[in-house]
Amino acid sequence: MPGKKSKKHAKPFSELVQVVAHKLRPPFGIVLGSPGEVADLIQRLPPGDITCYQMDLFQSARLKDILATRSRSAVVETRPDLWDLPPMLHTLIYPVPLGGERALKLDMIEQAYHVLEPHGALFVLSPYEKDDLFQPALKKIFGRVHTPMDGDNKIFWCQRDAEHPRRRHEITYQVRVDAETSYRFLSRPGVFGYGFYDEGARALVETMALTEGQRVLDLGCGVGTNGIIAARTVGPTGFVAMADSNVRAIALTDL
Repeated sequence: MPGKKSKKHAKPFSELVQVVAHKLRPPFGIVLGSPGEVADLIQRLPPGDITCYQMDLFQSARLKDILATRSRSAVVETRPDLWDLPPMLHTLIYPVPLGGERALKLDMIEQAYHVLEPHGALFVLSPYEKDDLFQPALKKIFGRVHTPMDGDNKIFWCQRDAEHPRRRHEITYQVRVDAETSYRFLSRPGVFGYGFYDEGARALVETMALTEGQRVLDLGCGVGTNGIIAARTVGPTGFVAMADSNVRAIALTDL
């Protein structure tokens, strides 16, 4: 576990960010986070341009809807990778979800380094009273980590001071289709089935009845395992369309 739940009522991220408000400089970026939390954070930031990174089209749409009712606006970018963002940001804020995928958290702080301008800073807002994941991980990437403490949660912040090589978090795995054939799939954090072939997906493949020439729609395709296996069955005269609200998943199906 990355940390222990606080026994007290944790401060909302919008209040927690006020502890380091004097260190925040525009342009700002917010990494993932639930739409409601992100919208509240935006209202507490100092004046300046704000870019919100999301990986899921549904979450992005929800965030845009909430922001349409608020006094402060922001640009919402939905891309497979955080380091796909076009601008270089001076302040990046990552409101970490309670629970969630460990590999995705590590991936986000790794990618965060590369969207910061020189001397820009990443602020990680943790929902845990004691967090064992971020300090060593951030130190490995940024070198120095600062941990101002106030309230129930923990804040980590660090500064980009030198070049750091890009490192992508990904796992390749094999899926056996029959006695003679297996396919290799590339998976990345934040996408369903990271690093393994889900048993439910496997069961669906084993029970689906397809014939050559059929048209198939794979909703929630993940990295594309079932859609690609289905394409093998329907053949060149068939058609398979894969759809997912997660744009990183769609990017992986093209690889």
